[in-house]
Amino acid sequence: MREAVDRDEAGTALAAVRPRPRLALVAWRSVVIGVAALLAVAPIIGTPYFGDDALNAPLPKVLAKLHLSSWHYIGQGTVTWMRWGRFFPGAMADEVVVFTTLTSRVVYKSYLLVLLCCLILAASRWVAVAFGSKAVAIFGVVALVSSWQLRYPVAYDGLAGFLGLVPWTMLLMVGSVLVLGRRPSSRAPAALIAGGAIWALAAVTYEYSLILAPAFVAWFWLASGDLHWRRRAAVAIAFPTCAVGAFDLWLRHHVVGIPSPEYAISLHAGPFLSTTAKELVSALPLSEYWVPGPARPAVHVAWLAILGAVVLAVLVLIVLRRAWMELPIVESRRLWLAAAIGGWIWLAPAVLTGATLRWQQDVVWGQSYIPMLFETLGTMLLIATGMCALRRRNWGRRGPLGVMSAAVALTVLLNFGVVVG
Repeated sequence: MREAVDRDEAGTALAAVRPRPRLALVAWRSVVIGVAALLAVAPIIGTPYFGDDALNAPLPKVLAKLHLSSWHYIGQGTVTWMRWGRFFPGAMADEVVVFTTLTSRVVYKSYLLVLLCCLILAASRWVAVAFGSKAVAIFGVVALVSSWQLRYPVAYDGLAGFLGLVPWTMLLMVGSVLVLGRRPSSRAPAALIAGGAIWALAAVTYEYSLILAPAFVAWFWLASGDLHWRRRAAVAIAFPTCAVGAFDLWLRHHVVGIPSPEYAISLHAGPFLSTTAKELVSALPLSEYWVPGPARPAVHVAWLAILGAVVLAVLVLIVLRRAWMELPIVESRRLWLAAAIGGWIWLAPAVLTGATLRWQQDVVWGQSYIPMLFETLGTMLLIATGMCALRRRNWGRRGPLGVMSAAVALTVLLNFGVVVG
């Protein structure tokens, strides 16, 4: 066994004995957590086109009928959105590529499934790099997928539809900081250019990336000890963010006429705070079911499925107990920084949605608007940070581990139940 030594803010050495996991053990727990995560999102395959997808799926026929090229459609759509004060050519290009290429429902839903799996892998790496520990990433993945409840068909569901636009944007954002967060090398300029370009693509795909930029910049202070490199990486994100953000503000300022409810801002305390709270709660694990609300999908659960969920919960619990012993002793300053980053990612999208007039009217308790998926990255980091804080004081080994393993198993069970129901 090797010892991992961390130092607290007073500079004294705190030694935590962390056994080096064997390759077979690493492979086994990766399989268990990977299967649990895959099962949580696999029911997406069984969902039909709904929401905007039902309108956009016939896009190839529309283009042929109107004799429009893909580039013409992207340009025309981008200009139309600009008149309404929004600039996201990346989303328009994504729509054309997806629906002109993936013309089968099964293929399209499989794409969404692969996209979510890639996001899970990237997010786990994002947490692992932040804490320098793969064990922390295991807790993060369990927290993340436990927050991904299928809200189809009663509400806006960014997991199973809407082009996969939010997961795609999230993947771009996380991928960008992972590229930029690598250790400086002789290829540092290439990393800065690549990471900045990926972030710029995210910025012109969905505007929520702009308000989350400060949190992702702060992440570099968790991931890297090189101050010079952190500053350069921060600039690589800040430059496209400020450029796109300034252009968006200019467009909003020059909107002609009264904005539609989707884009009108209302800061009346009651609706604003209520809608923000609904969005925040919706990002918590299994909130669709434990928060009383007027809309909830019908769920059909068989006894055999319940037995399978119990087995899965036991296997995940075994993995979490082992991962608990490998958690690092993280200094308080880093824990507070990680909590602040997670809190920003959780709060900022909810505030923006809560301030929008239409969603004040449409969002109900237990449900949410699609940008809620951004918030789950925040709750992922917050829960992972909380587990490190508990480990630092050697508290709560049994209770939280049991709750987390039960939550991911219930997510799998209920998501399948929604599709069957």
